[in-house]
Amino acid sequence: GWWQHLNWIGAFKFWGHGTDMYEYAPHLTPDIKITIHALHRIGAIIVGVCLFILILRLAQQQDSLSRGVALLLGLLTLSQIGLGIANVKLGLPLMVAVAHNLGGCLLIAALTVLNCRVIFYRKGSQ
Repeated sequence: GWWQHLNWIGAFKFWGHGTDMYEYAPHLTPDIKITIHALHRIGAIIVGVCLFILILRLAQQQDSLSRGVALLLGLLTLSQIGLGIANVKLGLPLMVAVAHNLGGCLLIAALTVLNCRVIFYRKGSQ
């Protein structure tokens, strides 16, 4: 199975590769690429579960703003999942990969705004 090909040390070597050509990562062995890909998927599953729980909790709130944020986070999360699958199935086309990066940035921005809203709400209620 794929787990037999994991190379943890190589996957976490961030410098010293002796190359200035990083497109398609020719300096990485297939085992290292498998490890990086597996870690990305495992991390995505963990983040997805956390987001799903947050979305459910927000959707249960009475105010329309919380439900709107839940909808936004849900759409962004589903888009990320779809773009991630498309990246794998279509062989990592540049536009899909860039859209996946943009989706991650939008998710972080939405979560940052939500976090600020919670902080200011708590400060205002004290």
